[in-house]
Amino acid sequence: MLDKNTELALEDFENPVKLARFKQMMNETNQCMKNRERTGNPKDTDECENAELSQMNFWTFHTHPHGKSTPSGLDIQTSKRLGKKLMCIGLAPSGKIVCYDTIGKKIIKTF
Repeated sequence: MLDKNTELALEDFENPVKLARFKQMMNETNQCMKNRERTGNPKDTDECENAELSQMNFWTFHTHPHGKSTPSGLDIQTSKRLGKKLMCIGLAPSGKIVCYDTIGKKIIKTF
């Protein structure tokens, strides 16, 4: 069972307009990665990440260019520091989204 604030965060995140924007961000990440491969620098992926924060204090969303579904230590620190309830990661190669609690241990929902 989710607490009320996490439920509100998930409800805010699931907005169809927002989900469409997140899919667009993953497409932009994929295009950036293709461009990096063409220029001979495919391992430097930081420039290809996209991020968005909720205007309310609910969630973070960012892309992982190589599709790693687990949050990094920096992902977790940033979400905690910002006081967010959800940390959602767009797995750019597959187009999937995975939302975690802010300690990065429990998957709340996948899209």
